[in-house]
Amino acid sequence: MNREIGVILKKAAIIIIALSMILSLGGCVRISTAWHDLTRSFGIDEPENIATARRLNEVEMIKLLTGAVRGDQELTTFYNSVSLRQLNGLTQDEFHQYIRLLRRGISGDIHSFTVMDDNELIENKAVMTAALPDQKELIDSSIAYWIIYRQSGRSDERFAVYMQLDEDGQVYLSAAWIRQILQLSGYANLYFDALDKSDSEALAFLISQDETDKRVIEAKSDFLVKFYQNNISSRTSEYSLNMARIDSISYEQFGIINPDQTQSVSRTVAFRIGNSGVLRVDDNVMHVLAREDMKILLNGEPLFTIAARSNDTFERVWSYRLEQATGLPFVHDDSNCKPYVDGVDLINLSYNGISISAQGDCQDHDSWNGIIRSLSIINGMYHTGGGLRPGQPVEELLIKYPFAEQSGYQLKTLVEGGIVTMTVTIEDDIIKKIDYNFLQTEQ
Repeated sequence: MNREIGVILKKAAIIIIALSMILSLGGCVRISTAWHDLTRSFGIDEPENIATARRLNEVEMIKLLTGAVRGDQELTTFYNSVSLRQLNGLTQDEFHQYIRLLRRGISGDIHSFTVMDDNELIENKAVMTAALPDQKELIDSSIAYWIIYRQSGRSDERFAVYMQLDEDGQVYLSAAWIRQILQLSGYANLYFDALDKSDSEALAFLISQDETDKRVIEAKSDFLVKFYQNNISSRTSEYSLNMARIDSISYEQFGIINPDQTQSVSRTVAFRIGNSGVLRVDDNVMHVLAREDMKILLNGEPLFTIAARSNDTFERVWSYRLEQATGLPFVHDDSNCKPYVDGVDLINLSYNGISISAQGDCQDHDSWNGIIRSLSIINGMYHTGGGLRPGQPVEELLIKYPFAEQSGYQLKTLVEGGIVTMTVTIEDDIIKKIDYNFLQTEQ
């Protein structure tokens, strides 16, 4: 018995001396690796808090990630259950951050997982590769599983988790993949923090990476601060993560009152990174056309207002008043003015710099009156009540409607008895034309 104890103590002493020598090398070898090699060579069982050398297969890896998200044990335990080779240089802190991020997207009871369909995976890879062509090799090596979960009283939901395969077809967690997701998450946290504090200046700095005109950046940040203050009832800490990939992450917000005062159950905000490393946010808000931009003026003099009402009816435009300012139309005959339905005439006339379509009454092509249905402005002497006109730089439009580009430069508003749409045509960053359409919904 004493002899066996002596042998064990001798082995322990050798291990301690060996570890001391490794430490003296300046940290070039990981302590956990050294401990594993030494303990295995002397037949000592490896402690549970040191990463195991056994490689996990795909199913075991997704089970481990699922367990970590569920929080069955301390995150360190899960981290230490992945071999060093399969961690691919991922630190324990990075692993912890990643799992905590995934928990924002998988908030219900996890009950299963399933591999992502090949066609869906191919489609997602194509999107990621288009955004990050330099990362194609890493993206191509990726596989994905859906983690299936259910919140109380709701149907099943799913969240995609990606892993990678090495040249031997063995699964691992790419440190580069996860670090880029964490970079996007950090950017998102700063973005939401600026909104929480109503800090327009900080928000402008964050979105300036994707913008060039300072005035547009300031207009966009000011608009977003007001929108988050007045139109979103949920707190930023309550937003649910619904995607986490190397190219983008996105969050879902709840309790939305849109600028037109309609309500939405939710909306999505995405944070993306391009091949150049520039971070940007897709936090688009649908603008409402301002009433002042429904007013049409000629050199500062009012002509008419689209969809204007008086005494519970839509106001008519009278040609004798209009043409005192615009002059006569180029052509007014049977080719562009003809009966429509129920004694109503359809009138399509072009003047110098403006074209008008109206429904109303025509008197022998000498005069007319009617409700404007559509309108095109192509000359800068015509402008809106808000000052928009052909020939202006697009920045003038974006200062007033900072998210107009995201809607194709189309803005709408609901009016009593109808919908008015304004569409701005941009060529070479200049306003080329302003079109209006009025859809009447009441007779």
